Amino acid sequence: MTVEMVMNWKMIGCAVEGRRHTAMHLPCQDKVRTAVRDGVWVGALADGAGSAAFSHHGAQCVADTVCAILPAAFDLLYAMPDAASAKNFILLELLDALRTTAQELDVPLQELASTMLFVAVKEHRMILGHIGDGVICYQNAAGLRVASKPSNGEFANTTVFVTSAGALNRMKLIKGELGQISGFCLMSDGAAASLYDRRHQRPMPVLSKLLRLRAAMPTAPLQQMLEESFRESVVMNTQDDCSIVLMSPATTHLPGDVLAELIPLPDKPAHRRRYLARYGQVLTLAARPVSLRTLAAAMHIKPKHVRKYISPLLETGLLMSIGPAFLAVQDA
Repeated sequence: MTVEMVMNWKMIGCAVEGRRHTAMHLPCQDKVRTAVRDGVWVGALADGAGSAAFSHHGAQCVADTVCAILPAAFDLLYAMPDAASAKNFILLELLDALRTTAQELDVPLQELASTMLFVAVKEHRMILGHIGDGVICYQNAAGLRVASKPSNGEFANTTVFVTSAGALNRMKLIKGELGQISGFCLMSDGAAASLYDRRHQRPMPVLSKLLRLRAAMPTAPLQQMLEESFRESVVMNTQDDCSIVLMSPATTHLPGDVLAELIPLPDKPAHRRRYLARYGQVLTLAARPVSLRTLAAAMHIKPKHVRKYISPLLETGLLMSIGPAFLAVQDA
């Protein structure tokens, strides 16, 4: 009998209002959600229609519903012999939830118009779903690839929504083995202005960095870094709201190139290598609470020299102090 190793995934989502919505004091119509249940990891993203006044409620409903139904229905959906049945199942669940929300808000269903993107992973299998614009990308040994491109509507500069009449026929569903896939990225149309090369229809290389950060970095400091980056940079390239969901297999090892993205390092290669090695030592030794004196003894340097490696790790949120001790920050 063979024992199959279950891969744990780390997920994170970020949605920020675009410049137009900020100027007009309108709510962000992009919504993201992640969920883990019954061994299923789900990342969902929904982009509410700009022309629908209550679409932020619709987008939230779509993201929440996807994360509610996929863990329970993953095996059923994966086993369905044809994609049409699986798509119909998902769309009916979404429309049912949206009708309930429309009744609660006392608004027409079309006022909740939203796109839908999701990735669900269980063991070695995956299910991807997509209605409308936005992009789903994945990373494997060959690099970044596009799993699902944006879907336009009947007219230029329009898209398809979950509530559209032709949503079932335009919905994309991908089922299969994970194989060598080592990460997924879902992005809204607004985020794609910065993170997707529309001309050549390929993801921007920075997504590889973000997926590496998601795999190794604790959630809290990464969440702050991601939101700051979106507000200061990504939203500057569009008027639209911007959102992203990242999913990577979990690792407790912070690669040198990831650390180098987080902490300033000396220019000289020899000095860089020494600093990276020291940072790695501190994080390894601090897997359990450890004192400054113990760190110094294990690293064979004086306590005052250990502090120069501790301080940057504390500032980036990779390390925290617990009284006189230090502990590497890890997600539960």
